[in-house]
Amino acid sequence: MLLAMGHSRDDADSTVRFSLGYATTERDIERAATAAVDAVQHVRSVMAATVEP
Repeated sequence: MLLAMGHSRDDADSTVRFSLGYATTERDIERAATAAVDAVQHVRSVMAATVEP
């Protein structure tokens, strides 16, 4: 979808899409946001550990 909108392949490959529906609750959104932040922090810590000084 992002490519069709004119975004680059890099942008499209580094994007996470969240969809909301009529049954989505505020708690669902909070849990998804927390999970996304936790995942990014984990990936950053793993990447930092693999970078040689």
